Amino acid sequence: MSNKKRGGKQIMNMKRLIATVVGLSMSVFPVSANEVFFEPERQSIEEYFHQSTKGFLDTAGHWAEEQIYEAVDLKYVSGTSQTTFSPDIPMTRAMLVTMLYRMAGEPEVSGKSSFTDVPAGCWYENAVIWSVDKSISYTQEQTVFDAEGSATREQIVTMLYRYARTMGYDVSQFSDTSRFSDSTDISPSSLPAVSWAVANGLVSGKEHNRFEPKASATRAEVVAIIMRFLHLNDEGEA
Repeated sequence: MSNKKRGGKQIMNMKRLIATVVGLSMSVFPVSANEVFFEPERQSIEEYFHQSTKGFLDTAGHWAEEQIYEAVDLKYVSGTSQTTFSPDIPMTRAMLVTMLYRMAGEPEVSGKSSFTDVPAGCWYENAVIWSVDKSISYTQEQTVFDAEGSATREQIVTMLYRYARTMGYDVSQFSDTSRFSDSTDISPSSLPAVSWAVANGLVSGKEHNRFEPKASATRAEVVAIIMRFLHLNDEGEA
């Protein structure tokens, strides 16, 4: 399968699996952490696909609960512990490139990172190496990746835009960013990405018609943006 629309196809596969199991009028419930079995009328299909996040104590009732469930089920993102997702803490740059790397299927990488703050063998090393190789990373430093720093709104959409372009998605639709009262604060290199993200409904403005390009975004906000992107490109799939 080509890399194009990999995320959309995975979502469709999940939907087909749900439809198939529902058609059999069966449901599943966990026996242990590593196995499940089918038993009629025991647990709903929706509950099964949410079981991977049932252990999170901080996602129930959250505005991004459904998007978090789906992203975790697709293994694009994981919790900050066995019982927490931490939806409202800032998304770090390391977390962001790792999520994109997983969306790409975690391809093999070679070499090592040249960034001094990306230790050999760290959990995000391969994601950083891949993102640099594919020109997806957004950094103004030559030796520091700022892995633990919060990803800004313009960095998030820029990396997602570059990911989409690299993976073969249609990135031809743009919107006028001058409508934002702080449009001059958007970095010139990020303008196409912001314009693309706004045009496709992935992000919107903040209060007082501001985009706030240098503001951070929470883990929940980033998951929501990425799931909107995947569902947008899921449209029209057979």
